[in-house]
Formats: sequence, C-alpha cells, structure tokens
Amino acid sequence: MDVESDSYVSVSGNRIDPHVAQVLSADVVRRLNMLPIKMEDGQLLVAVISPLDLPGLDEVRLLTGLKVKPVIVTQRELSHAINEQFSIRQTGYRRYVVSGPENV
Repeated sequence: MDVESDSYVSVSGNRIDPHVAQVLSADVVRRLNMLPIKMEDGQLLVAVISPLDLPGLDEVRLLTGLKVKPVIVTQRELSHAINEQFSIRQTGYRRYVVSGPENV
C-alpha cells in the first residue's frame, strides 16, 4: 500500500462529510481509531493519529474498496470527531442507566 499523507489537518464538524464518515460502522471506526472524513480526487481521506498504521489503513481499504489517503489529526480531535459522528442522535442508540437496589 502506498502511504502518502498530508501534514496535520484540523477536523471540525463542518469539514467532515457525514455520509462518508458512515461508510464504516461505529464499531470499526472506534476499534481502528480512524475516521473517514471525505472523498477527494477519488480517494477516501481518513483521519488518523499515525499514518504508519498500515494494518488499519489496509483494513479500511479492504472494507470500503476505495483508495485510502491518511490525514493526521490529534487524538483529542479524532476522539471528538468520532463521538460527534456516532452520537446517540446519529445512531439511534440509547444508553440506559442501571439503578442500584437503593433506587428500586
């Protein structure tokens, strides 16, 4: 796999194409710690912490069938972007608080 990456980029909510972000499931995105952010020149741009995570990038390529181009982001930005893209509102999942015996 030819890995060519731009230098650091900032990912804010308005720079991420929500349809592109959803090409991978939330589970895969969280496990790989990589987020597809947009299509550009026929390539899938993927926000990553390390552009040298070749096994992860290869898995994204295999799952999507697209040429993958990593773009470097900070861990904080990536975590925030993943949480924003796969929030309860977006996925429809809900969290339930389990109350202890004292609240029954």
